[in-house]
Amino acid sequence: MREEEEKLTSAREGTTAPAPFIAGNSREEENKLTPKELARFEQIFKERANFSPYYQLLGMKLVELGKGRSLFHLPVEKKLHNVRGIVHGGVLASIADAAIGVSLATLVDHSREAFITVELKVNFISAVSDGELWAEGKIIKRGRSIAVGEAEVRDGAGNIAAKGIATLLIKQWAKD
Repeated sequence: MREEEEKLTSAREGTTAPAPFIAGNSREEENKLTPKELARFEQIFKERANFSPYYQLLGMKLVELGKGRSLFHLPVEKKLHNVRGIVHGGVLASIADAAIGVSLATLVDHSREAFITVELKVNFISAVSDGELWAEGKIIKRGRSIAVGEAEVRDGAGNIAAKGIATLLIKQWAKD
């Protein structure tokens, strides 16, 4: 089993999301984060987990964060269904976009850089009507002004529901 699958599987145990976890690229690298990185990651958790009205509206929670990666959890509720009784594609796109965006947030200098998704492509692979969703995002490439990231959205049993890829624009400005 791949290391990423092991992390996702361990995070999926039970029916509720685990406590937030901050790490490097692997759990073994947790202690290798610099104090500045750790402070930035904690700030990302506070901003994204507690103050995003959109995340609260959908019920998304950021549960794990690492260098260039993130993991989101979303309990499936009827309010997220389309008229056919399955999770609306916009919900799957939203959690994929969130996972990619927060993954990039770990790699930018917030004092002089901001970013926005400029393109998002989502392949919807299987329908989900109940249970929970997990989205694991990671950055494939971060350049000076463009980043590319991907996310896999899975149901609680680990079946893939959607795969997303995004291009993000990074805006830089000079410090005063």
